Parts: sequence; C-alpha cells; structure tokens
Amino acid sequence: MTDGLDGTLAGMQQFLREMVDLTDQAERTHTAPVLELQFGAIGTRTTVTAPASLTIVAQLPSSPQLPYNSWPPLALDTAAQGATELLWQADSGCFVAIRTLPISSFADETSVFDAIMALADEAQACYAAANATAPAPGAH
Repeated sequence: MTDGLDGTLAGMQQFLREMVDLTDQAERTHTAPVLELQFGAIGTRTTVTAPASLTIVAQLPSSPQLPYNSWPPLALDTAAQGATELLWQADSGCFVAIRTLPISSFADETSVFDAIMALADEAQACYAAANATAPAPGAH
C-alpha cells in the first residue's frame, strides 16, 4: 500500500492501481487505472484525467419511468465537493453524474473514498427525487 497521497498524478495513479488490484479488477485493460465500485443501484468508476484531476462517474439506474425528456436540467453543485454534471449516456440509456476534482485536494486515501461515496449518495438522491416527480406510467 502507498504511504499516503502526495498530491501528484503519479501518487494517485499508484493508489488507484493498488485499489484495482485489491478489488480483483486488474485483468481489465485501461491506460489509466479505473476503480469500479457498486453502491446499491449506483455504479461508480474513478480514474485520473489530465491535467491532474480525479474524475468520478456515478451511473444512475436506467428506468422506463424516467425517460430522457422527463428529467429537468440539473446542475448539481456542492462547493466543498466540486461541481457535478448530470448527463445522458445514450449507449447505456441512463444518466451519469460526473465530478472532477484536482488531485492536490486529496490529503489521504480516505478522502478519495469519501469523494466517491459522496457522489454515489448524491446520484442516489437525484434518482430518488426524479422518481418522486415522474408521472405515473400511462399518465399523459
């Protein structure tokens, strides 16, 4: 295990590689390590992106009651946790929440997991809110 994050791209890549190995995802071929975690119905993917950022993607479940055009335009923003975009992923037929944070903002490994879980929680809350306001099936 790493001794702690040092705020560098190389340090974050090493940490993610170790987590990918620990979760037995090493056989997947990616240029950069991609850590995939599941939190209930929300799947997350975390990787490093240029120039020196950590990008976390949370995939919301697809739902026939929540078609693309039933969602209000959302721009989730939590100042302490970075801005979040909610985008439609046509290949999977679902929404994804994306948050990109500077690697230098992570003091330790725990803060990385906290950021991943925070986005998963936010995505779950967004999905629940959309379900609560969605029209009943067959309603016009």
